[in-house]
Amino acid sequence: MRRCSILIVEDEAPLLRALERRFRQLGCDIDIAIDGEMAMKKLRTATYTMVILDLLLPKKHGLNVLKELRAHPRTAKVPVIVLTNYADDNTIRQTEKLGAIDYLLKVEHPIDSIVERVGEIIKKIVKKKR
Repeated sequence: MRRCSILIVEDEAPLLRALERRFRQLGCDIDIAIDGEMAMKKLRTATYTMVILDLLLPKKHGLNVLKELRAHPRTAKVPVIVLTNYADDNTIRQTEKLGAIDYLLKVEHPIDSIVERVGEIIKKIVKKKR
């Protein structure tokens, strides 16, 4: 995988560390945020190839993070994969309307599956930028 930069927004430490480790092994630069406010601060100052976003976060709900991300020209087009245990149809539709490119339920997707899906999307993004 070519060089990529991923912001992982996740408050569950074991999952966060596992994702961070796996993506670093693939050669990605990883930044982390453990709550919605921290995520927005990082998104205002850094550029990412992709954001992996939990929804049930402290300080600011992930759906609000996604809305703010889309509202700013600098971050409006950053690809976002929602990774959560929140399986509400209305919320899934809202994230789709806000341009999330995928909605993965943690309980249904082991780490390998998540890494594979993100890897596929990043390859497409890198290919487009050439």
